[in-house]
Amino acid sequence: MSITPLVDVVFLLLLFFALTLHFSPEEAISVDLPTSSSAEKQPETEIILTVSPEGAFRLNGEEIPSESLETELISLRMADDKRTVQVRADQQLEVGRLVAIIDAIRNAGFQHFDLMTQQTINK
Repeated sequence: MSITPLVDVVFLLLLFFALTLHFSPEEAISVDLPTSSSAEKQPETEIILTVSPEGAFRLNGEEIPSESLETELISLRMADDKRTVQVRADQQLEVGRLVAIIDAIRNAGFQHFDLMTQQTINK
């Protein structure tokens, strides 16, 4: 009995799954975004600031200390000042901490920033 047809089918299945597999970058910080009924879809920019409820920062996927946030943002703005910062802050983050982050973004020279939310589904 020949197993050639079986190998062909397995190879085609493997090829199908390899071509349709979608890799999405995983966030190292789990963030529960707040919900909003008026949220609008924005194109993703190259500057994404993720803030955990404990206050840990990740800038474009790289962990940074909170003291160097403004310095890192300034260096990113120098590269291209037309970009905006998208802030992915956990809904449990303290308001005072969020205001400090917004101050750091403004002090770095960015005129615009986006607060990312999850859109609620109205039925």
